Amino acid sequence: MKIETFAKLWQEKYPTGSAENMGRTVRVTYSSNGKVYNYHGSVYSVAERLNLIPDININTQANKIIAALKDDKEIIAPSGCLDTVVWMWGACNDNPAPHSELHVGTDEFDRPLDRYFLEVNRWG
Repeated sequence: MKIETFAKLWQEKYPTGSAENMGRTVRVTYSSNGKVYNYHGSVYSVAERLNLIPDININTQANKIIAALKDDKEIIAPSGCLDTVVWMWGACNDNPAPHSELHVGTDEFDRPLDRYFLEVNRWG
């Protein structure tokens, strides 16, 4: 996620809060219900934690990927799901195991997307 995108979403949801760009991480502070909250972490983790962007549920995404693979379709989905997909696939299917091609694009929040597919047996 670009820091500009984060800053825009932050200002919309927390106009009186403060956010500090610390290179690869951000530090944010805001108050609500008479309490002060401080968070520090990657732009994505803070944005997901504060519901600025939708959180990616790996199990839900893995189930969508497996459903597409069972229909012999490739699917573009969030990065980071392959280990869960392979584990879930192995519990209910025989080979071939699912594979992914890393970083084929980004979603609307600049999070990386992968292409998930079944490896075709090219040797017959």
